[in-house]
Amino acid sequence: MKSLLGCMLVVLLGAATLPAQTVEESRGQGYLFIAPGAITDVHASRGSIHFGAGAEFALWNNFGVGAELGRLSAWRAFGDGIGVGSFDVNYQPRRSSRFSPFATAGYTVAIRNGHVNYFNYGIGAHYWYSKHQAIRLEFRDHLNSDGHIVEFRLGWAFH
Repeated sequence: MKSLLGCMLVVLLGAATLPAQTVEESRGQGYLFIAPGAITDVHASRGSIHFGAGAEFALWNNFGVGAELGRLSAWRAFGDGIGVGSFDVNYQPRRSSRFSPFATAGYTVAIRNGHVNYFNYGIGAHYWYSKHQAIRLEFRDHLNSDGHIVEFRLGWAFH
C-alpha cells in the first residue's frame, strides 16, 4: 500500500512540473453549435433554440474575424424560424493553448420577410481535447433597441 501511494505521489508531482500542453496553432477554424436561450422584448420572453456553423480567422496578434450562418426559432414554434447571420471581430489571448478563452463582438442580421439588425457580443472558451478538435462553450447576446436574443452555446470546433 505504501509503495502504491509513493508511486501515485511521484506521478502527480511529475505531472505538475511538466510544461502546459499546447495544440497546433492554426490561422483558421470552423465550428458547429447549438444554443438554447431566450428571445426577449418589451412585451414577453420566449425560449429559443439557435443552431448554425461559423468560421474564424486569425489576423494580427490575438485578434481575428469571423462569420456564421444559422437558424433561430422559438421552442414553441420550431417550424417558424428565421435565418441569422453575423460578422464579428474576436480576441483570443491564448490561441495555441489547450484551454483557449475568447471574446467576440460584431453585427448580426436576422432575415425573414425583411430584416432586423442587432449588435452582438460574447465570451467563451475552447477546450482542445485533441490536436484538431475542441469543445466550444460560449455566452452570446444579440441586442437592439427592441430586445435581446440571449444564448448559451455548446459547440464543436475544428481546424
